[in-house]
Amino acid sequence: MSAFRILIVEDHVLNRDLLQQLLEDDYDLDFAVDGFQGLQKALAQSYSLILLDLTLPKMDGLKVASLLTSKRPDAPPLVAVTGHAFDETETALHRAGFCDYVAKPIEEDQLRAVIERHLGCCG
Repeated sequence: MSAFRILIVEDHVLNRDLLQQLLEDDYDLDFAVDGFQGLQKALAQSYSLILLDLTLPKMDGLKVASLLTSKRPDAPPLVAVTGHAFDETETALHRAGFCDYVAKPIEEDQLRAVIERHLGCCG
């Protein structure tokens, strides 16, 4: 059991499965399949980091991040998982409360580097 617990909020099963395969040996994982469920879990439970897709049913990732950081000033680091990573988005991400992002298609090296940077660990 890892000292680090990560919430993965991702609606696409293939992306969710990939993230699980890449991270399950090193971290305790929890999952949410839409923005509303992700927000509820993030408010009710304790996580070391949250990987949050931007395009989600029920509530998009930017809205989840904004609500979470406004309701929980001590929110864990939020990392956007997005296929829309470009300069204008980075500004919007930081404004919403994200500290970083991982681009899709997900590359393991980038994913691990971002997680390790924000957890201050090496897995």
